Amino acid sequence: MQIGTRRLLVAVVAALSIAPRSEAFETRLEVDPSVDVDALATSGVVAVKPTERQGRALVSDASAVLRVDASRILAVASDFGRYDDMKMPFVEDSRVVERQGPTVYVWTSMSMSGQASLHYLDVRLLSAINPRGSTGTMWEMIPRRAPWPYTDEPGFTRIDGSFYVEALPSSAEELPNTYVRYFLSASPDTSVPDFLVDLAAKNRIRRGVRNVIGVIAREAAALR
Repeated sequence: MQIGTRRLLVAVVAALSIAPRSEAFETRLEVDPSVDVDALATSGVVAVKPTERQGRALVSDASAVLRVDASRILAVASDFGRYDDMKMPFVEDSRVVERQGPTVYVWTSMSMSGQASLHYLDVRLLSAINPRGSTGTMWEMIPRRAPWPYTDEPGFTRIDGSFYVEALPSSAEELPNTYVRYFLSASPDTSVPDFLVDLAAKNRIRRGVRNVIGVIAREAAALR
């Protein structure tokens, strides 16, 4: 191999190793086009689609309109160290282990449908996603790094997701209306056949995703 070619390959590998990995995140950072936002605002319900299987992953997608200011909602959603205190579904313990600008590294102990998992998440805090000033977060599971102190025993091969927050127009006399969308994709690391995992997990995940939005709404309304 010529020296010039070898140097070029080394440079490419180095560039790939430090390039942002945002493309690895699976997200839904927009208003779900299949939902009626006005109907959600009137009813106050959390609209959760049936949990679906996409390959090895179980995918859940929920939308709601909350009568809470968007900044409060994002503040609660990004308060990762309090997820266990909030009684967030599936979460038994949650610790922030490192911050780098808009990136937060979080260790989580969780249990979902009997599947225990101790894992780390790379969470990105997002601002001005679109011209409407929408905000949110997105996350993916990552391996433990040397300085981080907690056990890394993931019960999933992959976890991705996003939380999207968009303030809706309202008059000065009205309570603020904020559209939120919670998306989760999780691939259990198990030898159990998919159809048995589906029987145990699909409805529980759907209820859990609905309750995540309920917890965020409750905590955001209580902020002063």
